[in-house]
Amino acid sequence: MSFWFHTKDEGGRRQVWAIDIDIISWLLVLGLVFAVIFPAIGANRIKAASLLVVLMILVTVSGFLCLVLSKLSLLRQGVWISYGTKRMSEGNRRLYWVGYVLLGIGALMSSLYLST
Repeated sequence: MSFWFHTKDEGGRRQVWAIDIDIISWLLVLGLVFAVIFPAIGANRIKAASLLVVLMILVTVSGFLCLVLSKLSLLRQGVWISYGTKRMSEGNRRLYWVGYVLLGIGALMSSLYLST
């Protein structure tokens, strides 16, 4: 599996960057992390709850930072009020939507936390 990034060089020619990632090794590392961390967290409920609260705060703050960073390009252009991604570049559009997704996940996590 590989990630593909499309860029343009100084002359305006398109370049494609392919970064190969071995998915099996990532699954192995992720499995080892879960096998070590989750039993330790499950033994102590206070530690598990505090870890989830910290994760919820990190997700929400990172979503807000993604939104702010994507709007900075518009502020540099002199656009103070804008709705949507119409005037943004492609990278800032993606960052904008990632920010909203992270804020949504943070809101879902906080509502689940408050309902328990």
